[in-house]
Amino acid sequence: MGSYTFTKGKDIKLKGVAGDEVSDVLSPRIVAIQPSDFRGLKPRLAVAEGDAVKMGTPVITDKETDGLCLVSPVSGKIKAINRGQKRALLSVVIENDGKNTAERFPSHAPDKLTKLKKAETIQALLKAGLWPVLRQRPFSKIASPQDEPKSIFVHAINTEPLAADLAKILEGQDKNFQAGLDVLTGLTAGKVHVCAKSGARPEILTNAKGVECHTFSGPHPAGNVSTLIQSVDPINKGDIVWYVEAQEVARIGRFFLEGTYPQQVVVALTGEGCAKTGYVRTVQGAAIKELLPGTQFEGKRCITGSVLAGREIGADGFVGFYDTQISVVPEGGRRELLGWLMPGAKKYTLSHT
Repeated sequence: MGSYTFTKGKDIKLKGVAGDEVSDVLSPRIVAIQPSDFRGLKPRLAVAEGDAVKMGTPVITDKETDGLCLVSPVSGKIKAINRGQKRALLSVVIENDGKNTAERFPSHAPDKLTKLKKAETIQALLKAGLWPVLRQRPFSKIASPQDEPKSIFVHAINTEPLAADLAKILEGQDKNFQAGLDVLTGLTAGKVHVCAKSGARPEILTNAKGVECHTFSGPHPAGNVSTLIQSVDPINKGDIVWYVEAQEVARIGRFFLEGTYPQQVVVALTGEGCAKTGYVRTVQGAAIKELLPGTQFEGKRCITGSVLAGREIGADGFVGFYDTQISVVPEGGRRELLGWLMPGAKKYTLSHT
C-alpha cells in the first residue's frame, strides 16, 4: 500500500456542498443515452422510435468495435431520437414504464468470479452494455477489448469542486465493490490499483482483497486520474492503462452477482443554485428537472459533472454517463464599472497579490 501527499495545487471553494441526506428518485419519467458522453464512439442505432425496450436492451452499437453497445437503463419505449447537424446522433430518449422488466444474463457466485476466463468476462461486459465504463489512458476513450492493459486503476478519489463523497455513493456496496474488483483482476496480467483519499470511507477502499490499495492527499489535482497513474505506475511509450470509476466497479460486481443490468446510481446535487443539495439514488441518464424539483434555472448554469471538467447541459439536459454530480451555479458575467481600476481585496485570486 502506497501513500502519496501533494502540496502544490488549489482547492476551489464553492458554495453548495451536497448535504448528508440520500433520497430516492428511482423511476424518472424519461432518461437519455447520449453518444457524446463516449469519446471515440461511432454510434449506430439499434432501435427506432416507438420500439419497446427492456432494461439492458441494446440501443446504440459501435461501428468499429464488434459487440460494443449502449443499453437502455430502464424498460419502456423509445420516445425520441434526436439528431444534429449532418444527422449526427445527439441522444436517444426513453420513456420509462416503471416496470423494470430486464434482460437476463448469467449470474455467478462470489467465490467463482476470480476463476472466470478473460474472454468470458469481456463478452459478458460487452453484452450487458457495461464495457464503456472501462476507459484507457492515454486519450480517455473507451477501452478496446483487444488491448492488453499494463494495469487497471480504480478512481476512488475526487478533488474537483463540490465533488461527491464516495462514502455516500458506495454506502452498503462493499460486497458488490469487492466482486467488481475480483472481475477486474481477470482483465489484466498486471495489477489492479485502488486509489482513494487518505482516511477514506467506506473501509473497503483501503482494505480490499486481491488488489493494491493506495491513498492520496493534497489539493486538486491530487485526485486526477493522470496524477494517480503517474504516481503509482507511469505510462511509458506504447503502454496502455485502463481506469474505471469506483461506483462503476460496484455496478460491475452487482451485474455478475445478480445477472441483470445494474441501473441504479447515486448522484450528488451540488451548487448554490440548487433548491436543495444532497444525494439521490436514481437511474443512469435521468432528466435533470426530475432530480431538482423546485430549482429555478433562470440565470443559472446547469452542469453535469464539476465546474472544472463537466459539461453545460441546461435545465432540459440529462445526467452524463460518467458523472456522479450535478452542479448548478450562478451564470455570472456581470459587468462592473471600472472593475479593472477598483481595489480587488474581496475578489478571488490564486495568489497573494
